[in-house]
Amino acid sequence: MIMILHLIQTSLEKVGLSVSSFTDPLMALETFRHTPSDYDLVISDIRMPHLNGYDFVRQIKNIKPTVKILLMSAFEYEYSAFQKGFSSSDVKGYIEKPVSLYKLNQMVLALV
Repeated sequence: MIMILHLIQTSLEKVGLSVSSFTDPLMALETFRHTPSDYDLVISDIRMPHLNGYDFVRQIKNIKPTVKILLMSAFEYEYSAFQKGFSSSDVKGYIEKPVSLYKLNQMVLALV
């Protein structure tokens, strides 16, 4: 997981973006809570240890409602279930794993 996260971060940095990456959603949430103005976009997996993507997105949106969200999952049905509780203003897109770095870069650049 750390290696994939590093590849994604490196790929996004190569297209000129400033990226923070976390393997722990609680640490990500705490960092976001302290400096929400540093973030325009959050990319999150739906399945994470300690905090699922549903709760993570709700908490992120409570802190900064204008932040854009992209979700990742290897399971299409998870995103379908997720969409029932969130509007398109909450979640701007879905990235299916395994992730194409080219597609991810295109999606992110379209949103920032």
